[in-house]
Amino acid sequence: MPSAKTVWGIDVGQCALKAIRLRWRDNRLQAVGFDVIEHAKVLSQPDADEQQLIRHALKKFLGRNSIKGSTIVVSVPGQASFTRFIKLPPVERRKVPEIVRYEARQQIPFNLDDVVWDYQTLSPAGAGPREMEVGIFAMKREIVADYVADFLAMRVEPDIVQMAPVALYNFLMYDKQGGGGATILIDVGAENTNLVVADAERVWIRPVPIGGNNFTQALCKQFKLPFAKAENLKRHAAESKHARKVFQRCV
Repeated sequence: MPSAKTVWGIDVGQCALKAIRLRWRDNRLQAVGFDVIEHAKVLSQPDADEQQLIRHALKKFLGRNSIKGSTIVVSVPGQASFTRFIKLPPVERRKVPEIVRYEARQQIPFNLDDVVWDYQTLSPAGAGPREMEVGIFAMKREIVADYVADFLAMRVEPDIVQMAPVALYNFLMYDKQGGGGATILIDVGAENTNLVVADAERVWIRPVPIGGNNFTQALCKQFKLPFAKAENLKRHAAESKHARKVFQRCV
């Protein structure tokens, strides 16, 4: 992994490529750049060439941003990943990896050779001295390979592949945004929504199969519009003379 203190976080979504550049300076993390490149079409549309659109966005991103010397982190959507949180029986810490591997075999619905997985030990508030919870995170190797392939084709080698909802949780914990009590984070994408409920180290993650495209499709039916025009109406609803009807249809 590069030793430079800059990181690019890149998320290729259904509608756009989003990226942020972070730098570690003066003992704190700074956001020093960002970019958003919209695809010409939503990737899930029947006539969209997904690979071509993604690589075009990456080419455009690389043409106006320097990634030399930076760590590259890319995200994988929540619906393409697997998360489980379990309580371990009281054991010596040196035995934790062995027990977690056993639990992973029971919890992950795939052969462990077919997935990329890891775990994180947690110490929730109020837990006893020998109580321990573990978060198990997994992604199928073929899915990771598919997401990384477009980057490699553009000569970008990711250093880290991160699950999007876990990145969202990490942001909350690092920035201490939650304050006291539980916090709900909702990340609405084009086709899916990441729901993260966090209370200190306790966290609950669920991908929900509904997103912005559902609202766009509802507007297509209501106003008999093609997808692109309905998408534009959704984004500029507040400026439309049909604003009331738009919001009523989307609720």
